[in-house]
Amino acid sequence: MKNLIYTLLSGVFLLINSTFPDNYLYSGSISADGWSPGPTEILANHTVPQPVPLNITATLGDAVACPGDEIVIPVNVAGLVDVHAFNIAINYDNSVVSYINYSDVNDLIMPGFLQVYWTGSQIRIAWIDLQPLNIGSGLLMNLHFTYLGGTGAFSFSTGESLFADFAGNVIPTTFVNSSVQSQTGPVITQQPVDVVIPENSNTSFSVMATGATSYKWQVKETTGTWNDVPSATPYSGEATSTLAITGAPASFDGNLYRCVVTGNCGQSLAVTSNPALLRFCYDIDGVISYANAFFTPLDHVTVTLNPGNVIITSDAGGHYEFTCLLPGTYTIDVTCNKPWGGATDDDVTKIQDHYCNVPPPLTGIYLLAAYVDNDNFVGGMDAVMVKQRILNLLSSFPRGDWVFERPVITLTNSDVTQNILGLCVGDVDGSYIP
Repeated sequence: MKNLIYTLLSGVFLLINSTFPDNYLYSGSISADGWSPGPTEILANHTVPQPVPLNITATLGDAVACPGDEIVIPVNVAGLVDVHAFNIAINYDNSVVSYINYSDVNDLIMPGFLQVYWTGSQIRIAWIDLQPLNIGSGLLMNLHFTYLGGTGAFSFSTGESLFADFAGNVIPTTFVNSSVQSQTGPVITQQPVDVVIPENSNTSFSVMATGATSYKWQVKETTGTWNDVPSATPYSGEATSTLAITGAPASFDGNLYRCVVTGNCGQSLAVTSNPALLRFCYDIDGVISYANAFFTPLDHVTVTLNPGNVIITSDAGGHYEFTCLLPGTYTIDVTCNKPWGGATDDDVTKIQDHYCNVPPPLTGIYLLAAYVDNDNFVGGMDAVMVKQRILNLLSSFPRGDWVFERPVITLTNSDVTQNILGLCVGDVDGSYIP
């Protein structure tokens, strides 16, 4: 009793036990009613071969692709000799790939009867021939898919896949599965950073990425949406890793910039950098002077800007400068360790006159210098303390030795010059020349 091999419309081979003599070729059909014989042919001098120990290896090829690409998965074999039928079922993930067709069928297969049938997630390949198939090692066929993205496996369904000889014996086969995965997209290793510059100056934004093949910078204005940076002045390098801006105008203040980086897969795996902000900055400067008739510059006094607690020292001409500040509100405090001086009996009189409402009243920095006892009110005690210091009965005031204007400055879209006056406490007529 031998196994005969028949093919069904589904493409699946059926092995049937038969008691027919060995030296005849039988034909016919199979239906629900059973076997319907066809013509019988005597095979002259033919002896059914005995099973020969074989070992076939069937291998599916791997693929690395970009979403949307067509990929080709080769079905390769090794050790394929004296095969009269095979049935191969290959499973795949239809959320990762979509089957297209097959191609490049090995020429040695074509004399036989081949069927390829596919469902949503499986391909079945069936073949039968009375002549032996002797490919040895090589390509059985190629399977074509559209790659949708992600990682997925191509795997033989071993319970449904087999190779058989003429006698219907299943030949031992090793099945090697494969996979498909996405190309590696670009990876941004250094993001662009915010930039603060003076108006009309030059600047740039940069991005660093591995696996990059192209760059495209985009801009979002303060009231707009993201758009590609135009290839026009003041921009340059808009299609490189560094975007340069030459002479950035006032209208660019507050713009955001980002870079779209593409790799081998183009837009399908493009990555976008973090946005970076362009802000304009402005300066605050001025001269610190003594409030006398000559406005004597005060050199080497300490000037502190808040917020930020930025501390600088005035130069020999009393000049100070805080550079590249963002728009906002700032306060400047000045301190001095120069010698105290300048108070006279005239100052005592002016303090008393102010207290008694004798015009002209003290105002501005001169009023601040009259708060000798540091209670922010001009009274008789302030006059007394000045007199005591003139007579060397006091060595200091509760207010301290120096007082300065304390300006509050609002920066908007231009530099600000702010001169600052100072006096020795008690020198309300500004007679001192430090």
